[in-house]
Amino acid sequence: MSIFVSDSNNEIDSAYQNLLRTLAWKKSFGLHQFKLSDFSSEIYDIYCFEIYSKDKFNRIILSESYKRQKYFSELDQLVRNIIAYQIEKADRLAFENGPENGVIYLGDFTDTPVLHLNVPLAKFRVDVINQHYPLMCQKIGLINVPFLLKPVIKLIVSFLKPSIKNAVENYTYETLKEQISDEVLHEDMKGNRKKREIPEGTGTLKNLIGKVGITEEAVKQFYKFHQLE
Repeated sequence: MSIFVSDSNNEIDSAYQNLLRTLAWKKSFGLHQFKLSDFSSEIYDIYCFEIYSKDKFNRIILSESYKRQKYFSELDQLVRNIIAYQIEKADRLAFENGPENGVIYLGDFTDTPVLHLNVPLAKFRVDVINQHYPLMCQKIGLINVPFLLKPVIKLIVSFLKPSIKNAVENYTYETLKEQISDEVLHEDMKGNRKKREIPEGTGTLKNLIGKVGITEEAVKQFYKFHQLE
């Protein structure tokens, strides 16, 4: 409740309504019913969805890479489910770690093709954070945004609440090391960590056929595009 009070300029009635809205959203989305077996280890790996360690300022790190996030319509709900789950988990870990420290979100746009950026999905991230986790992100790091993507990213950032928008910064892999040590950063971000943090017990796409609209043909297309078989 205190988070919503702070976000509502100490207006108790407004904070209470925002809290109720968030609880209703979590219930309707089924957020607390998700199991790791409902997700895909392939998507975790290829999209580089991770929650790991802490940065130099004791913030929980939530990160992903956009380079290979090609849109597949039949997998869209699954990806949204994973994103919501990751945000909720990072928020809970941040609360346990000390809510004043919050989360640093890293979006790695290195070599991301313009056609791979799913704008509706990016807006989904913004809406979830704006409405339900308004004080979670103490820092939002946008890494190596390509020149052609900058106008689109600027538009997406404009949808953030002013308090969250102020947390946005652009980084290169080198300047990112001012926030996160080499030992913590994955080698994809020019760090020393080799193992990617995929939660144990995560399912596979093949095991999800028939669920959340996933068809065998969609899985075949995903595997073919990403050269998994």
